[in-house]
Amino acid sequence: MDRRLEKYLFASQSHYDHGEYKEAIENLKIAIELNPELAESYYNLGYIYDKLDKYEEAVYNLKKAISLNNEYIEAYNLLASIYSLITREYNKAEETYLKLISIDSNHFDSYKNLSDIYFKQGEYDKSIEILNKALLLDTQNPQVYTNLGNAYEFKSIFDKAEKFYKKAIELNPGFVGAYASLGRLYLNNKKYEQAIENCKKAIELYPGCEDARDFLEQAQKALKNQQ
Repeated sequence: MDRRLEKYLFASQSHYDHGEYKEAIENLKIAIELNPELAESYYNLGYIYDKLDKYEEAVYNLKKAISLNNEYIEAYNLLASIYSLITREYNKAEETYLKLISIDSNHFDSYKNLSDIYFKQGEYDKSIEILNKALLLDTQNPQVYTNLGNAYEFKSIFDKAEKFYKKAIELNPGFVGAYASLGRLYLNNKKYEQAIENCKKAIELYPGCEDARDFLEQAQKALKNQQ
């Protein structure tokens, strides 16, 4: 690598490490002038712009990095995340995650994040299909089982939803989301005492869990009215 180029790349990293993002960007732009074909420089620019909430600039540079290296996994992953979580362009996010998976079929987070996109759009069967693929990579992940429970609950297949929530708790007895989801499931199925028990457990583990507090209040009122 050219020594001048190496100097500016090193400087940009040093500035970034010290939170000096403006200076990091300036050095990366000089590095790009010296070598406009280095995908890493564009990725790093995209990464910093994402940190600064400058998403249009982040997307531009990430796409440029991918154009120079069409197997740049980190660039695909960050780009898909922006499409999914920030700009909510779910079709683009789906396309990007699928491309990433075609490059690396063992990229666990891509399956999990892609399933979230399908879930948000009400495509529960697709979400379940992708989550089952994620389980082939990690059979011990409580978030995957909780997400499966959510998908089955929203499909009104309550016995499977309950099974997956309980599996998540078995794997991680401190997993707040599984208790809150199980509390919601019991609430909606008028099993108020079980709803209260699970919501209290979620709140015990994380007092700031607003969903659990809301479900608990509803379950307590319903149980009182029932008596």
